[in-house]
Amino acid sequence: MADGQLEVILKMARTINPQIESDRHFEIDLAKLRQLPAGTLGCSVARFLDEQGFEPIASGDWIQRNHDV
Repeated sequence: MADGQLEVILKMARTINPQIESDRHFEIDLAKLRQLPAGTLGCSVARFLDEQGFEPIASGDWIQRNHDV
């Protein structure tokens, strides 16, 4: 996706949901999620990503990265 397209999508997303902040930085620490108690959302997400061979999404803002969780 070209940078211009991403900017248009983010602008539309901010219009629909103004709490979206594209400059907010964070990382998902799978090692910490794996250590959470079984049955917690974080542990379940880490297990699912591991079992499916997926990596956490590394682009977009917090809402975009965690939407499907």
